[in-house]
Parts: sequence; structure tokens; C-alpha cells
Amino acid sequence: MKIRRTCMRDEVRDLVVERILDGSYPAGTRLKELALAAECNVSQAPVREALRELEALGLVQSERYRGTRVRTADIMQLREAYELRALLEERSAQLAVPCSAQVLKALHTEVKRMRRGLSRHDYGMHAEAAAAFHRLLVAASGNATFLHAWDSLHWEVRSRIVGQQLHERGVDMRSFVDGHAEIVALLEKDDGVGAGRRLRELIEQVLRAIEPDRALVIPIAQKPVRRRPAQA
Repeated sequence: MKIRRTCMRDEVRDLVVERILDGSYPAGTRLKELALAAECNVSQAPVREALRELEALGLVQSERYRGTRVRTADIMQLREAYELRALLEERSAQLAVPCSAQVLKALHTEVKRMRRGLSRHDYGMHAEAAAAFHRLLVAASGNATFLHAWDSLHWEVRSRIVGQQLHERGVDMRSFVDGHAEIVALLEKDDGVGAGRRLRELIEQVLRAIEPDRALVIPIAQKPVRRRPAQA
């Protein structure tokens, strides 16, 4: 029953995230537990769990007597999460070598899936494959604490948010996919230091692309307004 409830929670969470990203739920929209439960044909328990998870991610905000409402995406919050991710993944790459043939094959599969997502303009697939790639690498480090910390940041959701921002800004994401292929090539040569360095470079590239202004808060599903040029 616990596994089933977790699946139902994930289904509700993914539905709400999809509607936030496509603009169906703009900032300020009130999310009603009963309505979501009826639509998804579940009890209120998994809906409540999904909304708590989204609140931890900063996508919704719950207030007493006012319910739960969609909020804006805070770029600073995303930046902090990515900075922690850079530290975890750089060290994970160093610990992962020598990678097993099974891990390398799985990484190659996710790179192909990322390319396929872009070719189909399926940015959800691209984000899902990217998150799976990075999780595989952290798991390959053998450090259970690293993996727990990585999972606690819910990258399967954050990656979709960032992917949306990159797409809306017209960023050519093929370069990111090429970067992931380079990381696998370095791991095949047992160059964990080089792979870790390339991972950090990719994450810093994402941060530069989504944050032209550190003080800017960008509403989800709306194109950003640049208030001033990025600082060198």
C-alpha cells in the first residue's frame, strides 16, 4: 500500500507541475485538494503529500484559511540547489571510476534519450533523461549519503522547471547533450577528475543561462523580462 500511495502522489505531483509549466495554473491559482483528488480518482492523502512536496520545492505556498496557491519560481532557490548539485556530482564522478560496463551503457542510453527528446521537441523527455543520467552517476559513486542528498532535492521536478526556462530563453540545448556525451567518454577513460570538471562546467553553464539577474524572480510559464545585463 505504501508503494501504491507513493505512485499516486507522484502522479498528482506530475500533473500539477505539468499544468504550472504549460501555464494552465498561473501564479496565484488556488489548488483544491478535493477537486484534484476527484480528477485523479484518488483520496485526499496522496494529493496532500504531493502538495507538501511541491511546497518544499517552492512551487506552491500553503496558508492557513487560504489554502494552497501556485507561486513563482525563485531563480535564487534554483541556483542554491544547483550549487550543491555541482559539489555532489563533481565528487561522485571522481569516486565512480572505474565505471562498470553496465553503468556506462546506462549513461549512453540516457544521452540517446536526451537527443531523442530534443529531436521530438519533447522537453519533458529530455529533462527526465538528464535527471536519470545524473542520478546514475551519483549512484555509481557508491556514496549512499550523496545519493540521499541528491534525491532529497527532487531533480526530476527541478530539471523540468529549468528545461522550461532554457527553452523559453531560446537556449540551444544540443550543446548540453554533447557535454553529457563528453562526460561518458571521459569516464570510459577512467578520467574521473576530468568528468567531474566537465560536470561542473555544464552546471555553471545552466546557471548562466537561467540567471541574467540574481534578484530576478521569474513567473513559471511566462517569458522572463531582463532588467539589466548579467554581471561578469
